[in-house]
Amino acid sequence: IVYVVPVVVFTDGNGAYRAAAKLGLGEGGDFDLLDVYGQDPRSGGAKHIGYDPNEFIIYEPHTQDLLEIEIDASGEFLFILNSQEVGDNDYLLTYREAEGNSSEQLFELSGSNAIGPASVDGPIAMAVSPHDDSLWLASSVIDDPNLLVPVYRFPMTLSSGEAVVVGTNTQIDLAFPEPNMTACTDVVGLCGSGYRATVNSLAVDPRDGTVYVAGFAAPNLADSPVEDAVFAELYETLGYVYTTAMYARISSAAKVLETQAIVNDPSTSEPLVLPVSMIWQGCPDGELPGDFTGDCVVNVEDLSLFVQHWIGTVPPAPAALDVVVGTVPGRIDYYDFSGVADNWMETE
Repeated sequence: IVYVVPVVVFTDGNGAYRAAAKLGLGEGGDFDLLDVYGQDPRSGGAKHIGYDPNEFIIYEPHTQDLLEIEIDASGEFLFILNSQEVGDNDYLLTYREAEGNSSEQLFELSGSNAIGPASVDGPIAMAVSPHDDSLWLASSVIDDPNLLVPVYRFPMTLSSGEAVVVGTNTQIDLAFPEPNMTACTDVVGLCGSGYRATVNSLAVDPRDGTVYVAGFAAPNLADSPVEDAVFAELYETLGYVYTTAMYARISSAAKVLETQAIVNDPSTSEPLVLPVSMIWQGCPDGELPGDFTGDCVVNVEDLSLFVQHWIGTVPPAPAALDVVVGTVPGRIDYYDFSGVADNWMETE
């Protein structure tokens, strides 16, 4: 089974609209269409407001800019991100997977009716955490010139057979480091003051809820227009893209753990300058007992996390720490220390 977004659905009246689809994959690239998530806006209560330059009919709420799809760990709930910053048509659409369009819910993410204190304008990335059923979003609209990039966490309640409940958001600001400024000296007149940065992709470690963030930063261009000849020099003579890839980690409790620039050695590899997507894989050879942080090595970071929950049961320790269920389930004690001790400094 695979879920894809967007797909174009053609109607009997020669019309069309965008939706998401559930596909059953067969042999040789064949597939069966099992379900469609998303309704023809002309058949519902949406208000017709006009036409766009490509002659598509525009309705509000406008749910025809579908960007990303996620499914929760139970496989019961689907989440679809719609992003159109113009007109505050930024929405989260949710569905109970087996019930399809009859279970559709629409949550506003931006504007005066947004579901949280922070308006998530033009959302560009989404992740659903199986660790605590939280929703994470990043915005494509960032005006801060000082490399502060916001990410948003929404708590959710997912109960079998019930409607999705989305709580108000928390904003987490990532302070990206200064990007590579070489282009500003290589091309006179290219750069102005300040920077621009954005997040392009989010991924979640399902074991402890750590959120991984990929994006990029760059110097701002000069306020005055740069001549076409200078742009030609930038991309032809300069020979490189002037953005710098960025990486961050956020804990499930919305604490920033790390932000850094991704700098490759050009003598050994091509530089990563503009990451657009990523996934969380985990250790390539499977689970490593004692590796509680998910970095595929048992070291002092794992020991530190282990010690924080030693003998305690409140707050509950992450399930991964309770390697051996002893006399008190959920308590971290000598029974569980074996995973750390047996694999100390081992890697996968």
